[in-house]
Amino acid sequence: MASDEVRRHGHLKSRDKMPRSRWRSLRAALCVAVCVSAAVASSLDESFLQSRDSRPPSAFTPSFRPIRRSLTRPRASVATAEPEAAVAAEQSDLPSVAKRQRVLSGIQPTGALHLGNYVGAIRQWVKNQDKYDSFFCAVDLHAITLPHTPSKLRQETLQATALYVACGIDPDRSSVFVQSHVPAHTELTWLLNCITPVGWLERMIQFKEKSRKLSAENIGVGLFGYPVLMASDILLYKAEVVPVGEDQVQHIELTRDVARRFNDLFCKRQRRKDVFVEPETLLVKEGARVMSLLDGTAKMSKSDPNEGSRINLLDTPETIQKKIKKCKTDPVQGLEYGNPDRPECTNLLTMLSAISDQPVDAILQQYGDLGWGAFKPVLTDALVEHLGPIQQRYRNLVSDPSYLQSILRQGAEKANAVASQTLSEAKDAMGYLSLDDVSSLRLESAEEGSGEREKGDISLLEIRVGRILEVERHPDADSLYVEKVDLGEGEPRTIVSGLVPYLSQEELQGRNVIVLCNLKPRAMRGIKSEGMLLCSSSPDGTRVAPLSPPEGAALGELVTFDGWASEPVAPGNKAGKAFDRVAEDLSVGEQGVATFRSVPFQTSADMWMGCG
Repeated sequence: MASDEVRRHGHLKSRDKMPRSRWRSLRAALCVAVCVSAAVASSLDESFLQSRDSRPPSAFTPSFRPIRRSLTRPRASVATAEPEAAVAAEQSDLPSVAKRQRVLSGIQPTGALHLGNYVGAIRQWVKNQDKYDSFFCAVDLHAITLPHTPSKLRQETLQATALYVACGIDPDRSSVFVQSHVPAHTELTWLLNCITPVGWLERMIQFKEKSRKLSAENIGVGLFGYPVLMASDILLYKAEVVPVGEDQVQHIELTRDVARRFNDLFCKRQRRKDVFVEPETLLVKEGARVMSLLDGTAKMSKSDPNEGSRINLLDTPETIQKKIKKCKTDPVQGLEYGNPDRPECTNLLTMLSAISDQPVDAILQQYGDLGWGAFKPVLTDALVEHLGPIQQRYRNLVSDPSYLQSILRQGAEKANAVASQTLSEAKDAMGYLSLDDVSSLRLESAEEGSGEREKGDISLLEIRVGRILEVERHPDADSLYVEKVDLGEGEPRTIVSGLVPYLSQEELQGRNVIVLCNLKPRAMRGIKSEGMLLCSSSPDGTRVAPLSPPEGAALGELVTFDGWASEPVAPGNKAGKAFDRVAEDLSVGEQGVATFRSVPFQTSADMWMGCG
């Protein structure tokens, strides 16, 4: 029986008597999907975190996986570079830990950085760089998913990184780098492309919006697959929390799905520590949001073809004066904030509040009775005064290319150190051959046969009948249950399993199960798990349940296999390695019977049935 693709927590999958022709067509469809998604690159609008809208589709092939997972997570977080979200990130209460969390954020370098980028993102980076282990990059890989001019991209990338520093990012406290200077971003993207279903990407809202603006011949595979590059950006740095606005939840959910799928496929089956952390979405409060000068209901954007819609950070005083003078207002006398009928008034007040660090109420108290003719010069002067020092620091930086080069080199070195380690872990989990492996691996000669002796020995495993007496939610993990399981030993064992998405506590309470008993006890989010439930799943992955023993099987009874003498090893790592070797040979047959190499699971009562 073919083994199935690893999914969420470890289980058997049954074909459920699927016709052979249908099975072949599904396998072919999977191959096409993987090949298409493997070719995908990536892209970004003005910031680089957004979201997914549904759970991953099921796998197509059957296998056996344990409900056991590594839940060790590094403390890290990612701050979005989307202007409106990043402001809110400052206002939200992120978890504080003794070790600084990691923040990775970036802005696409195409087009000039403007006031919206500054107020919504860069200034928040500056304020929080002492609080977090900060990595800030110009996400130039995302920039090429749309038509671009090479010489202009090069110039704008350098300008963006120089402006980061000019705005207050300290290279001694934060790492400033160019995304393409860290090769791990693109290499990990390829690896993740190969496991990301095309259907997940077809549901991404931003692709639909961007592709409408282009002719078919100008829509590249990179535009279709840029969410995978975004996922790589996040996962490379092992971010645990991602503060975002509601419009960005879809991309974070996709990132979680990709991380989970990878860990399921390449970590849980091998009983190794997860490579990727599934980042949590932290919805942030609405912060200062700078809107277009020509439309108070649309955000200030680099992609707007009208230069008059935005204040660029490098605009001259004369240009700023001209843009503010021509910006859209209304005929109403006096100023007010938050009136939906006066979005432009709200926007200009927000702008002045942001750059002057004064609350809007204080500004209204001082200028509330002014007409536009008197208020616009006040706003112009404030903008010129605030941006002047930034522009001077920028001029100083670009006049010293060697210093700017050293900043980017130092930032790339730090980013590479983190990213290359994660990439190495991912490649190792996927089975890539490293140079270090060459000296330790041994290839069999023809005389040594086909490697039958390397196959697993099911007799080394202690698999017993048990009954779940109590079920509680894990206090520190939403997807985990903590079960008390009676194995006829006097005292029940504590077992942690990931069945929350599939079964209620009531459905598990009192249920007869089978347990792999001689694995080494392992702490899972602070609670020691003393065994592992063996489960089966439906072909579409929507149902997962513990294997059900036949009626009459006694609690604590040892499960046997014809032709295999039961000789369980003592609890420990040896049992874990033994399970790794037999896992691919465990399956559920077409009649629903769990088997090892076609030999049924057996108790004194009867054969072991698969789905309970």
